[in-house]
Amino acid sequence: MTLKSIPIFSKDFASSVWCLREVAHMVDCTSKSNGKKEILPLFFDVKPDDVKLRTELYSNALFEHEKKYEPDEVKRWKAALRELKVKSRDLPYHLVEVDDQKDIEKLLDVDSDGIRFVIIHGTGGIGKSTLAKVIFNRFLPEFEYSSFLEVVQHQDLLQVQKKLLSDTLDLTSVDGIHDTHNRIHRIRNGLSDKKVLVVVDNVEEKRQLESLASSCDWFGSGSRIMVTVRDIRVVLNEDKQMRPGNYLAHSVNEMPLY
Repeated sequence: MTLKSIPIFSKDFASSVWCLREVAHMVDCTSKSNGKKEILPLFFDVKPDDVKLRTELYSNALFEHEKKYEPDEVKRWKAALRELKVKSRDLPYHLVEVDDQKDIEKLLDVDSDGIRFVIIHGTGGIGKSTLAKVIFNRFLPEFEYSSFLEVVQHQDLLQVQKKLLSDTLDLTSVDGIHDTHNRIHRIRNGLSDKKVLVVVDNVEEKRQLESLASSCDWFGSGSRIMVTVRDIRVVLNEDKQMRPGNYLAHSVNEMPLY
């Protein structure tokens, strides 16, 4: 089975160092995978020529990065963007500019204090993950610590915990820890005083969420956690009720096709 990475390129993508590092990592992993990995880019309000540095849009952003970051690192980002093979279609404007996006952003209320969990739920294939990616990319610059945990139900929990820790802290934060319970303690101790933006995508079982983002006291004030699920019962408490206060739910409407 071919594993697919799906970066979503927007007008502000190249302004984000985190996004550039991620796409460079995707290209590097794909080139070493012997055909087992594939990149399927989506283009939201940009064209492949913009991404491949044939226009000023991304080129200007990379020029600004050259003033702050090591030349070799910026060179790596440029090479990754130019190397991308375009096998997918543009991300239609109507696919993300819908009431769902506005409603979710209102629930997140990223300018307020406190901690919020936003549960995005709906049937499979309806666009939950796409919405989460677009919103994640939009608000990414406002958070010093962030992590997008994709397709959680198909991954080993230890590896997903490792990604969360390495994305938000550093690679050494998982040294010497070999079970999920120990990593839970490391997540809580490491992130409880930090403002983070985290997406836990495609949660299928309670234990998955409990191992990655179980409660508000795991994160610092201002943190925002988006969780995508098909069945909202996965995040209900023992009384089959939505957790009170800062746990907010949004049911995704079917996206229009034209």
